[in-house]
Formats: sequence, C-alpha cells, structure tokens
Amino acid sequence: MSLRVVLLGLLAVGLLEAQTGTAHFNPQKPRFPSSSVEFHDPTGERWPCLWVGRTAGEGQVELTEEGASGAFVVQAYGDAMLRSAVSRRILADILEGVDERVPDPDRPDRMTWAKDMPMPRVTITSIDGRAERNERRGRTTLTWPATFTGTLEIAGRSVPFTAEGRINHSRPDGASVVAATMRFTVTAAQLALDDLDEDAEIQVRVNTAGQM
Repeated sequence: MSLRVVLLGLLAVGLLEAQTGTAHFNPQKPRFPSSSVEFHDPTGERWPCLWVGRTAGEGQVELTEEGASGAFVVQAYGDAMLRSAVSRRILADILEGVDERVPDPDRPDRMTWAKDMPMPRVTITSIDGRAERNERRGRTTLTWPATFTGTLEIAGRSVPFTAEGRINHSRPDGASVVAATMRFTVTAAQLALDDLDEDAEIQVRVNTAGQM
C-alpha cells in the first residue's frame, strides 16, 4: 500500500471525525434566533402561520458515523405578521382576537393588543437517525436522515407526533452549525379547530439549529 493511499485514508477518517460529536441546542448556542415553527395548509386555501424562536433549556444531539440521537426543545417567541389577515390563516380559530387593539389599562392614552399571541413549543424527546455518506469532489460528507418523536404545544393544545426530517452539519464562516429540519401532519381535530373539518390536515414544519 502506497503512502499516498494511507494518507488519503487518514484524511478521510479525520474529515468524518470533524463532522461528528455532540451538538448543543440551547439559548446560548447559537445566540441568534435559530428556529422557526410553521403551519401550512396543504390545499393552499388558507394562509400559513409562521413563528420564529430558538431552542430552550439544554438540548443535545449526538452525531456519529453510524447515526444520530438526542433531544431538544424549540420555543417560539416572535410571529411573522400574524396580527394581520387573521381570518385567512390556517390557525384562524386559535388566533382569533390577536389583531384587536384596546386602550392600555396602564397607559389610557395608548393602545395595546387585546390578546397575547399564542407561542408554539415543540419538544423533541427522541431522535432515531442514520448516517448517510455523500461523495463529492473526492470528499466524504455525512448527513443524517432521522425520525423525530415529540410533542407540539400551542394555545393549551398538546399533540404527540412522529416526524421525518434530516440533520446536517456545516461550517459557515468557520462556525460549526448543526441544523435539524422536520415535517409532520396534524389534523384540525387534534388542534381543536372549530372552523375546519375535523379531518382537515395541517402541515407543520420545524427548523432549528445548534452548535458544536
């Protein structure tokens, strides 16, 4: 075996090891808003609902050359213009009243919102991921298709789910970012939406990131 082959083999092992390890999903890693929770109407008739947020508590995802495992929490804290066109949105029943303004009881000369915006929370309790090797330009990279198990909470509703998604590890600008994306479907009955048929489906998309 030539020295070149040995060196290339060691380099490949080093590259794979650089992509594996423990990623931390908490408010400090990363410090910027790192998450989104989206609700979409598969028929396209209703407008989507989108929230931004970040991970809460101390979550971790373990990435290996065989698979991925872990747990984390995504907490929304800001909405993307959900106080407008409420009646057109897929979660209109939950959002009813959030666009109304009333005099501020503490500052009568000012107006305030009549209703607080409900903020979704996604708790991932387990991740079952498998590693996929991708060859490109002589370099091997890893991605982890995964099944996420958890609970969606919003406005007093709590819905268990199983979602399919993917975990990717990248290094933009030298930072080590681990991104997790997932999609799953819930029904209007599960969210107690009275303005939709019970079996109407809502697609939920969750995107979040942590750092090594």
